[in-house]
Amino acid sequence: MAMRDICDCHMHILDHRYPLWSGAALNPPDALVGGYTKVRERIGIARCVVAGPSIYGSDNSCSRDAIVSLGIPARATAVLTKDSSNAEISELNKAGFVAARFNCIQGGPWKIEDMAPIARRIAGFGWHVQVYAGPSQIVEMAGILESLPTPIVFEHICRIRDPKGEDADAFATIAKIVERGRAWVKLSSPYLEPDTKGTQSDRFARTVAAFVEAMPERLVWGSDWPHATEKDQPDTVAMFLAFCSFVGVEKILDRILVENPAQLYGFK
Repeated sequence: MAMRDICDCHMHILDHRYPLWSGAALNPPDALVGGYTKVRERIGIARCVVAGPSIYGSDNSCSRDAIVSLGIPARATAVLTKDSSNAEISELNKAGFVAARFNCIQGGPWKIEDMAPIARRIAGFGWHVQVYAGPSQIVEMAGILESLPTPIVFEHICRIRDPKGEDADAFATIAKIVERGRAWVKLSSPYLEPDTKGTQSDRFARTVAAFVEAMPERLVWGSDWPHATEKDQPDTVAMFLAFCSFVGVEKILDRILVENPAQLYGFK
């Protein structure tokens, strides 16, 4: 694929030199900048967004240092708490952070009821709220999500497997917020769907197709490197190529990989 300015909108850097949060649900091996560089060069990634790992709690040092070390234009998402100071948020903003991340699957040093107060505080910095949650959680949180004063980015297609069937309510909730011009969706991590295996999942392809049909102007792609939840490491390049084949139409693919991320994250 010959496409310039491809953006990986969801990846992590993991380094044992940074202390684990006491409530961490995972303890993955290191995944350093050098390893990611090899992958991104094979794909042709020119920009990226470092997703703040849940394993470090509200210590954003690893992601902050990664922005500097990656050697390409990069942004990052932070994990905040209700006690995070405005001074801290301001410093993170200067360092290239653009969002507060809420991982509702592995958890974090915050409560769901903290989401709205934190969103109000980051709104002044032009940040968005990034949410990783499953379909039932999205439906349960609909009232909170619709009331937030910031844009929302939904991670990993919210683990939706069947947007026209069992997950129709979650899909409709997301679509409603997107239609108001307030949300984006990351198409990533097919392996996070229960009871599916491999990178060529027909179910993931159908889910991607549903999102592409409904909201192509609000979709971005993420590798989820280094796939910290997986015992058997998937092939990042193969997953990327499979994703490209699922989208199919080059103009839409360019929008998802280049144009939409540039708009969302302010890349020029």
